[in-house]
Amino acid sequence: MWRAYVVANVYGRRQVMRDINLYSSFEAAVNNFKAKNKEWMKMNYGPQFVRSGDFEYGAIKESSKFKFGPEGNDEVLKYHKSLKSGNDRPFFSYF
Repeated sequence: MWRAYVVANVYGRRQVMRDINLYSSFEAAVNNFKAKNKEWMKMNYGPQFVRSGDFEYGAIKESSKFKFGPEGNDEVLKYHKSLKSGNDRPFFSYF
């Protein structure tokens, strides 16, 4: 099972927010979370914030590796950065 996440600029730093739902595939997780975030942003923020958010989406295999809470989100961010810096660029979806 896959858990989607979004990385965004929040108050001058990159932060992660994970979805509460699990999905059967990477693509389903990312697509569903992207749609949720789009609606959330439309309801709560203006277009300028969306542009400045610089959203990046991904998904992780659900496991005990990433704890719930801020510490786990920091670990997901490190994982996300490690994927972006490698030669094999993951198929992230950008907002």
